[in-house]
Amino acid sequence: MSNPHGLARTIGHAVRIAVTPQRATGRLLGEPGRLRHGVVAWILLGVAYGLVAFVGGLNGIGAYAEPWLPIPADTYYLWMGPLTPAIYLLHFIVLSGLIQLGGKLVGGRGTFEDTFTVVSLTFFFPVLITMWVIETPYLVFFPAWRRDELGGIGFLPEWLDIGRQLLGVAWILVILTVAVSRVQRLRPARAAAITLLASIPAWLVTLTYLR
Repeated sequence: MSNPHGLARTIGHAVRIAVTPQRATGRLLGEPGRLRHGVVAWILLGVAYGLVAFVGGLNGIGAYAEPWLPIPADTYYLWMGPLTPAIYLLHFIVLSGLIQLGGKLVGGRGTFEDTFTVVSLTFFFPVLITMWVIETPYLVFFPAWRRDELGGIGFLPEWLDIGRQLLGVAWILVILTVAVSRVQRLRPARAAAITLLASIPAWLVTLTYLR
């Protein structure tokens, strides 16, 4: 019998929630021990991005904007590599907590654990596709391709470079709204408002280290 909490099952949940979030969230909520999928998705995403950032630091890539954190610009990614999983966790906890609080204020009936699980799973696939897959080659193999702008890749047209980042954010917001609606048992409009408002301070956490 397959392990119901195995790695392949977690990735399967992440893929399904990225494509059909309403059906996938309903399926997820019927599974015992589902928090493990959220924890595994967070670890995988944090380690994958952290490892690539660290290799980028070894390749001489530093911060191209003044860091908010007291870390030297030239060794910024060397420090941020090991810290990335912790920062993702902080982001997910802040976002989940604010969604949970907002949900309770308008009659939501979900749990923090389920909210954290769908937050982690909804970030997984969009971040991998629109950020990690595209950024890994130049951070690891072609560091000279990076522009001076935040997150810029020199071989991509600027509009496409910005567009793929905005696509990732929009993708997350859309599927997370649907998932929050199922978890909290709220109407889509209320879930959308809560998700958007909660995302603003949560993304500020991320912006403290994206340089």
